[in-house]
Amino acid sequence: MILFDESTIDTLNSYFSKKEETVSSVTLMSCGFSINFISFQITCYEKSVLTSSNKSHIWDGDNPNKGPWGSLVRQLAVNAYLKSSKILCIQFESGDYLDIETTEGQYESVIIEYPPEGENLVMDIY
Repeated sequence: MILFDESTIDTLNSYFSKKEETVSSVTLMSCGFSINFISFQITCYEKSVLTSSNKSHIWDGDNPNKGPWGSLVRQLAVNAYLKSSKILCIQFESGDYLDIETTEGQYESVIIEYPPEGENLVMDIY
């Protein structure tokens, strides 16, 4: 699929600027990682890195880990930015942050599902 760009950041920050986008749930799956905010959801099929209390915790679907992924629940997201065209970073009010990685290839790496517009589903696929 494609790499991240500034339009994704602009869209995410338009949600985060309302100061209402808390994490409602986090799901770890053997094939993906999903983080659900109040208004939208991000599912990553590549790699995600949570940095909490200056410690990094990697989810890549291949190895179990003891990362504090549940600690993201109820945290307020305040900002999104690109570390590179392959890494989207979401910062939380607590100081924690989440890096979500995509790759170029024939399969989906990241799917961002936004609220529907009328009867149309709205999503970005990377």
